[in-house]
Amino acid sequence: MAKSSPDNKEARVTVALSIDDRVRLEKYAHALGLTPSELVRQAVKEMFLELERPSGAIKQEESILAYRVQKFENRMAALLAKVGRATAQTLYFTALPYRHGGLPRDPLTEKAMNHLWGQSGQFASDWLKKSKEPFGEVASDDESK
Repeated sequence: MAKSSPDNKEARVTVALSIDDRVRLEKYAHALGLTPSELVRQAVKEMFLELERPSGAIKQEESILAYRVQKFENRMAALLAKVGRATAQTLYFTALPYRHGGLPRDPLTEKAMNHLWGQSGQFASDWLKKSKEPFGEVASDDESK
């Protein structure tokens, strides 16, 4: 049962643990630099705080973690968009010889290269927009003409 200690106003509680749990308690207490009693007191206080916390409240650690996960997701989404655009532009340049009757015989001028780069950007933009469309919707022959 509980005994009160008059000097520090603590109550003594006796708990029965399995031998395995007792060994684990001592191991964790030693690793944390605490006595088993201190570790149990700390665990009970944390449990009370958790039980008394409003159900909708979020711990500070959880909100920080949620912020960092959201930030990571945003970075990954931006990276995937860049990869998709680069892939589409590479596809455009790879397909150029097949669309225009073969490779050019002479080196391209800077103006021509800039023009092709702009066209590849537009192709990439259109390609990414089309990739957002749901699968299964295929244009009929009348629409594609």
